[in-house]
Amino acid sequence: MRNVFRFILTTGLLSLSASARTYTTNFPRTENPISEGGMWINGGTVGLDWNNVQTTPGFVGGVGPSSVKYSDPTAILAGNWRPTQTVTATVYSVGASNSYYQEVELRLRTSISAHSTTGYEILFRTPNNSMAYVQIVRWNGPLASFTYLGGRCSYPAVCGGVSGIGVANGDVVKATIVGSMINAYINDVLIATATDTTFATGSPGVGFNYGCGSTYSAFGFTSFTATDDSRTSPSQQRRPDSHGGNECRLHHDCGARAGPSRPALGLNVIPLCQIVLRVNPWDLLQDEAQSVARATVKRISQACRPCGKRFRFSHGPERLGSFSIQRPSRPSRWSVFGAPVSE
Repeated sequence: MRNVFRFILTTGLLSLSASARTYTTNFPRTENPISEGGMWINGGTVGLDWNNVQTTPGFVGGVGPSSVKYSDPTAILAGNWRPTQTVTATVYSVGASNSYYQEVELRLRTSISAHSTTGYEILFRTPNNSMAYVQIVRWNGPLASFTYLGGRCSYPAVCGGVSGIGVANGDVVKATIVGSMINAYINDVLIATATDTTFATGSPGVGFNYGCGSTYSAFGFTSFTATDDSRTSPSQQRRPDSHGGNECRLHHDCGARAGPSRPALGLNVIPLCQIVLRVNPWDLLQDEAQSVARATVKRISQACRPCGKRFRFSHGPERLGSFSIQRPSRPSRWSVFGAPVSE
């Protein structure tokens, strides 16, 4: 018997296999609250203290006015989901403004019951301007009980709460959780990252910020896909490196100190261009960590002008936890915890 079963629902596609479960939808129906054949659990109907999520053809958004503080309209997928989760959605933002804190939210490992919502929220403010931000948050259970994760920084630095960047109409946002690592992406570029071990189970889903009055039709999502995947074992997710840490530090001597013509852009790279990959070196063998590395290289090429404007990424799986970067004109030597690597 084949181990893949597909169920064409009235509103979405659910795929179950031995390695992953996937649910995808473009929200083809008008529903308040969202159900899609019983696939969704709503924060108002079940959680009581939060608000529901609604759909019109091609759109999902919050049910307003959601005036109680932190009563975000929230909905998560029903059923059992493995802990390694990825959620991807396409942003709708037409008419959003700075008058409200209009946030589109992805949920990971979230559980909803009466008067309790736990799990992880990855939020993106719209419109995308200097007042926007991306933040990773842990919801602890009761209404208004939450914890910001991963510290604060300004774009293009990467941390748990990044100011100065948000999302616009048509942007694709993604949130992933593998082990204790949570990553947030905009258009496949890593924007925010944090680690937390509080919740190991729960479902993916969506949410929208509270207190946006009658503007909930101005921001939301037009498509949504969630998947879990058990192919990465726990030992691979958190295998310790030789230094006993979970960070891989990369250093590069730019050959000159940063100054007015060579800005460090908040990366604390005087006189070295330095950035920290918040991943275990063992995880560099995984696709997710390679994506983190590629995003980091892109940021360095943009911010570390003394090193040049273009870099080439290469990764050798035979060199555990190492990779090298070159400028087209001449080699650039990098090190991973002091172990030199070059091409």
